[in-house]
Amino acid sequence: MKRTITHRALLARINRALKAESKQVKRSRKDSRDFANLGAYYTVDFNRNAVTARNVDLAEYGKQLGLMEPYETLEKEN
Repeated sequence: MKRTITHRALLARINRALKAESKQVKRSRKDSRDFANLGAYYTVDFNRNAVTARNVDLAEYGKQLGLMEPYETLEKEN
């Protein structure tokens, strides 16, 4: 049986893993003007003070970093 995790929980896992690299995944508000450019989630590198990735897919990124177990799925976003 698959266990569902929330976007917030996965975002916290990812940010804890990226903290050592001085990076963080941020979330754009849907009503912001940057939502169209950055997407719902984007990665910021604090050493370079720059956006390093746009339109980040949390589930794929979490799997790439090894932060999601095979039995976990990400909840559907509203």
